[in-house]
Amino acid sequence: MSESSISPNAKNAKPGDVEVVHAEPDVAALAKMNGGGAVAVQQPAVPEAPSIPHVNLAVAYGVGFGVTEGIATGALCFDKKHQIVKAGQPLVAIINNVRKYWKEWPEGPFNPSYKPAAFATEAEAVAAGFRTQYAPKGSGGPKRNCAPGCVLELFVQQPEKCSNELAFCVLLNGKRYAPARMYAEKGLFASIEKILDQLQRADAAARGVPPAEGKWNQYFVTLVTQAKQDPQTGKTDVRLYINPLLDNDSRSVKVDDKTRSDLAELAASIASAAVAPAATEEDLPF
Repeated sequence: MSESSISPNAKNAKPGDVEVVHAEPDVAALAKMNGGGAVAVQQPAVPEAPSIPHVNLAVAYGVGFGVTEGIATGALCFDKKHQIVKAGQPLVAIINNVRKYWKEWPEGPFNPSYKPAAFATEAEAVAAGFRTQYAPKGSGGPKRNCAPGCVLELFVQQPEKCSNELAFCVLLNGKRYAPARMYAEKGLFASIEKILDQLQRADAAARGVPPAEGKWNQYFVTLVTQAKQDPQTGKTDVRLYINPLLDNDSRSVKVDDKTRSDLAELAASIASAAVAPAATEEDLPF
């Protein structure tokens, strides 16, 4: 199983071109099903077993695979080849979990051999000597060199007229979903931070628990990208927007009991497979 990395400092990208997403699936998180804490990871390892067939979820932009594959900027894609939806077209999803972190953003030209530092909390980043806050406006102080980001663990619902149906390998209440992990950093994180906080607080208030114990998987949401080109510079900015899925009465659609039951069954089967003994030659089908 391979991992892919697409970051705002991707090779050949020009400063200010776009904000992009790094995405990959995480089957270990399926067994949690609850909101969790932050993690301090550079490139989080994904367990090899047990596994669900994985896809890489990425946003196409003006350099890299978007150009080589002829995919328009802002499209959400699997495996850097298969366009799932164009910019402006929503994907329905369940946010299984959100894990926040702080990541170093070094100044100067992109260096592919340099590995930025990452921290679980802002306090840890500050203790390590990084600047996490902007200097007062007009002060001329140094820019911050460490910014927040998050990992979104998702179940993405298969849209209509999808060109790559095999990736949607999980059946929940009769609908097919693809498990995926999406990294949101810098401006991309800023565009979704508020709605993630609202989703968590809404669940916490409904259950009468502290805000930090709220979950994100209580409502269906839509993910949609917007690609906007600056007519003066020609550069394209890509943003990700997350909003609750609304019904015909403009009310947020809660994740139904059947979908929850199927998720719980999936989590149990993965947990069981994780402790199952390895197959012998007699167990192999061929």
